[in-house]
Amino acid sequence: MTRDTRPHLSVLGRGCCTLGDSTRLVKFEERAIAEQTPPVTSPAEIAELARCRAVFVPADPARTGRIAFWTPGGEGPPVVESRSAEDLAVALPGAEGIELVTVPAVLLPVRSALPVLTRARAAARAHRATAFWGAAAVFALQLAARGLLLPGLTPDDHDAWRAGDEQFSVQSTSGSERGRG
Repeated sequence: MTRDTRPHLSVLGRGCCTLGDSTRLVKFEERAIAEQTPPVTSPAEIAELARCRAVFVPADPARTGRIAFWTPGGEGPPVVESRSAEDLAVALPGAEGIELVTVPAVLLPVRSALPVLTRARAAARAHRATAFWGAAAVFALQLAARGLLLPGLTPDDHDAWRAGDEQFSVQSTSGSERGRG
């Protein structure tokens, strides 16, 4: 019988453990995991929101932007559990050109809107604006999956991600390197 000589890790208590040879390891940092509210996942809610018009409401930093779901004609948006309607100003065609109209809308963080958007792009009864934002969301997910998101900074020094290729990063400054011969 052979003896296992690999070091063993034994947990002593919160934030402290020993390595096989009695060397104590101390964890210096404990992080609390923020409670995440579950995204809208009910198929009925997804179907109702997909029939609405959707628009991206930008914010700074961009990751705090939201997706607004609204219906024309002043009728309220569908009732979504734990979400309340907010007023949203939209530009619509009117009798004398384009008019600014306030409509009730359900605003969701992008992460909560993703299930709606990704399904709306292929749903038969989805509004074309929601299907468009769904296609954009799927494209963004494909960029992330292919590793084509690069870190960057906004003009206000917020961390942000941008689409690109490592070859064309900020360090590449000459026109010939960017294909501008």
